[in-house]
Formats: sequence, C-alpha cells, structure tokens
Amino acid sequence: MNVNRYKEAITVARDAIGEMDTGDPLRTTAFTEVLRVALSENRTESRGSENSRADVAVDEASDDFQRIAEYLKISEEAANAVFDLSTGAPRLKVLSDQLPEAKKTATQQIALVLCAAREGLGLDATTTTDVREQCVQYGKFDGPNFAAALKAIPQWLILKPIPKTKDKQLVLLVPGREEAERVVQRWAGEDDSS
Repeated sequence: MNVNRYKEAITVARDAIGEMDTGDPLRTTAFTEVLRVALSENRTESRGSENSRADVAVDEASDDFQRIAEYLKISEEAANAVFDLSTGAPRLKVLSDQLPEAKKTATQQIALVLCAAREGLGLDATTTTDVREQCVQYGKFDGPNFAAALKAIPQWLILKPIPKTKDKQLVLLVPGREEAERVVQRWAGEDDSS
C-alpha cells in the first residue's frame, strides 16, 4: 500500500473519532473500524483507478472532439477522423494522400486546421513550430518557402512575432476558420461540393 494512502486513512479515522471523549471505551474500536473501512476503500479505489482513469480519458477526448466539432461546425465523426488528441494538443491523423500534393497548399491547410482545432479547444495559439512539425511529419515541409506559404494567406490568418524568438504565432481570422471547416470536411470525406 502507498504510504500516503495509509496516512490519509489514518487522518480520516482520527477525524471520525475526534469528538469522542478520550475515556470512551468505544473510541479505540471506532478508530479501528473507520481505519479498516478507509483502507479497504483505498484498495478498491486503487484497483478501479486504472479503469476509471481510462474512462475519464475517453470522456475528455470525446468532449474535446465535440468542442472542435462545434467550433468548426462539423460532425464529431469528422473531428475524430482528422485529429489525434492523445497528446493533449491536436495533431493530424489523416493519410498523407489526403493532403494536397503541392507543399505550399498543404502547409496552408495544415496551418488553418491546426489553428482552428487549438482555438476550438481553448489552447494557446498555434505557432509556426507547431505547423512545421506537422508539415515535416507529412513530408510537406519546404524550408525555403515555408514562411512565404503562411504569409500568402492574409485573408485567412496573420502571423504575429513572438518576442525573443524566431517563432511566430498564427492568428486565425473568421474566413480562415470557414476554410478550415471545408478542409476538415474534405479530409474526413464529408465534403458535398466534390
């Protein structure tokens, strides 16, 4: 048993008998019984904690997919098909062939979709490093033209310098969110316009 759990059980037992007179013959029995119950609850909790932690993680992930879906006005299924939320921050999980062949267009779409997902989840702003990592993962990183690709869509997002770094923060504009919605639907196979 974890020492901290044992200490917690003792504290619970002490609190339970705290108002009893010190000369009360049932005080020791009450302490022992409360301690026994507290310790058995701790064992039950520790056995079930792995399952309950997994259930909580599933519920939280489901809530996160729902938040992204509501923000982008897409289905939860589309959000689940496009995003991996296992690390806490959204990452793409689409197949490489779902991305545009042109690195510039792929970079722009990755940037829009990541920004929209992070905003939907209420996370810190997306940075150029976040986008670069995903572009590298998908083989769409074009070093010399990366910044130019992001600057080429001022109607959808703007880049703000982050003090004391070379990194930039991406700020998604309303038309950018609408475009991100279309991109996610296309990647998830829910686009009606094709």
